[in-house]
Amino acid sequence: MEPKAALEAINRALFPPPRQEQGMMVSADACENLLGVRIDLERFGGDPVCVRTIERVQQQLLEVAAVLRKAGFETGLR
Repeated sequence: MEPKAALEAINRALFPPPRQEQGMMVSADACENLLGVRIDLERFGGDPVCVRTIERVQQQLLEVAAVLRKAGFETGLR
């Protein structure tokens, strides 16, 4: 995989455009997800919403790790 393609894939994985879901705009941006999980944990403790947010961020990081590995980079995530 070419470096430019790898960076584009990382960008798509971490910062996808907002999408419409049930009539509302929803962001899947990794930074916003991390902020959301912090707020969720502060407000709801172990609420299932928190778990889903954490799972989304985890999946995004795993996607980035896979792209980096394909591009020849070593990552800590497996």
